[in-house]
Amino acid sequence: MDIYLAAIDSSTQAKARADRTCDATADEVDLDWCYTTLVSAGGVVYAAAGTYNFAAEVAHPSKI
Repeated sequence: MDIYLAAIDSSTQAKARADRTCDATADEVDLDWCYTTLVSAGGVVYAAAGTYNFAAEVAHPSKI
């Protein structure tokens, strides 16, 4: 399983494909959602080009 993440300023095409689009406020919450969704099955998180704003560090699970 793969998950696509888009930033608030990603292209319209990237946002249309994204499973989740960040809002430029604590985007680590959205990235953590991707990791949590994939942790049991494994997979890849694809982050589209854009500006992501993180207010905290995010741990990267080993299966992803």
